[in-house]
Amino acid sequence: MTAECSFDYQHNYSNTTHSLTYNLCPLFLRYESFKHELDEDTPPTHTKYVYEIALGRGIEKDGTLPTDLQCPSTSLVCLTVINTRPNHPSEPARIIQVVSAASGDVHPKFRVTNTTNGVDHEENHLQLTVYGPQYMEQRQKAIFHMVCDKDSDEASNPKLEFLYRWNGTHVFKWKSNYACPVTTTLPDGTGEGPGDSGDEEGSLPPIDPEPDEHLPTPPTRTPLWLIGTIIFLFAMALRIILAKKYTRRLRTHVLGSLRRRSREDEHLLEDFNGKSLLNGLKGGVSTSSQSQRYTA
Repeated sequence: MTAECSFDYQHNYSNTTHSLTYNLCPLFLRYESFKHELDEDTPPTHTKYVYEIALGRGIEKDGTLPTDLQCPSTSLVCLTVINTRPNHPSEPARIIQVVSAASGDVHPKFRVTNTTNGVDHEENHLQLTVYGPQYMEQRQKAIFHMVCDKDSDEASNPKLEFLYRWNGTHVFKWKSNYACPVTTTLPDGTGEGPGDSGDEEGSLPPIDPEPDEHLPTPPTRTPLWLIGTIIFLFAMALRIILAKKYTRRLRTHVLGSLRRRSREDEHLLEDFNGKSLLNGLKGGVSTSSQSQRYTA
């Protein structure tokens, strides 16, 4: 049985003078599945990024791993992030992320371009974009800059270079002699022109970003949730300020009332004591008079 690509990785591109024909199936079938690893020190841990790439037929499931620790079988590019603690060699490695960067659910798109990351120019190379599902509310896609390398023998490992990861986009540069198109000269005026790109997105990431760097996309307008948060915080601050103000007034009013009540009580007590003393004196005088009467 003849091996076939899971997709038709053939592309024709025409300018005003030439027709370029690409056929990447032989390349992808040569490397049905391979892994590209990146290491990063993240003290006190160590993080490894493992890309499994199988553009020919899709990734095969590993029967020794749980389903939630590996990408679906429809994935064409799978990123597995593994974390270890070098100071604790007895601890097993932990899989902290599994990202299906490209899936067989969406057909690939092609684009002939002359730039890779905004700085290094590669003339007339093919950009292959394969889309994947969402991960952490970001649509994933893998972009391969297929660069013609006529000296590549494709004998052992593929000449694949990881460029960057940015906002769910995983970008690679792949040199191969299979990326060299078959060029046909066209009669004058019969070409379609350079606008036949096949991929209208054409958005390029920042110049020379660091690997695995997630750069925020500048918003075009203020999100509604941010406006709502600002209004809520302003209302809470106003409520606290007013509460303090009226609490201070209420405290002053209550204390003033208590002081007035205290002074009134003191006056009443003085009046009460004065009257009691006067009554006592009167009682004493009366008793003395009676005593004198009885004595006489």
